Amino acid sequence: MSENERNLSGEGPTPGRKLVTVDQFCADNPAFTKGSMRWLLFQRENNGLHRAIVKVGRRVLIDVDKFFQWIDDQQDRPLSDIEG
Repeated sequence: MSENERNLSGEGPTPGRKLVTVDQFCADNPAFTKGSMRWLLFQRENNGLHRAIVKVGRRVLIDVDKFFQWIDDQQDRPLSDIEG
């Protein structure tokens, strides 16, 4: 399968995708502490953040664009969904 076929099928890397580690993300975005990011990552299956996370082996990478889309999506959720 060629690189173009993988991209069309949804597999493989997406051109221009910015993936960073938790440490890199926190350094670039000081509003998010390492502790708060680790908690969000631990809860990712419950809070929907799993869509912005890529695991490569044991390494957890954050897709920056998808993370901030997730943040924007949180603003659209009713408070009752967030509280429980």
